[in-house]
Amino acid sequence: MIKSKDIRDALADLVKIKADLNLRVHFNHVLQADENYCWIQLKPSRVDYGWDYFQRRIRVDIEVVLMPDEFGEVKHSDLYDIADALDEATHSYIQILDRCITINETSARIFDDILHYEFLLDFTDYISTLKPTDEKIFMQELTLTLN
Repeated sequence: MIKSKDIRDALADLVKIKADLNLRVHFNHVLQADENYCWIQLKPSRVDYGWDYFQRRIRVDIEVVLMPDEFGEVKHSDLYDIADALDEATHSYIQILDRCITINETSARIFDDILHYEFLLDFTDYISTLKPTDEKIFMQELTLTLN
């Protein structure tokens, strides 16, 4: 199973390394900041398919906040450039540990001088319900009587 920490680490690498953005990455609310940053929200859901397999859907919302210039304005052209860099970084896939997850659709919008860049991580995951010491009991013999 892919843990939330591994997803957060991969998303931080996506912003800092793959998109080559010089932004501080936060996963908690930022009350006060004196430098440009991005805040990443994860909105997970899952659908169970059986004992061990389930479909995970995680809506990722990357909010990019730039500090205003000396006139109190945020340049939207800088936010569009950041959106382009994120588009290039998410173009093919995102790697989380040994898994590569394809990102099929992204969206970007600027609202209140904040860039909201969103995409969906959609993948099948596995979790073992047995402890390492548990043994599975298999049916040894099956007899059918047809009338």
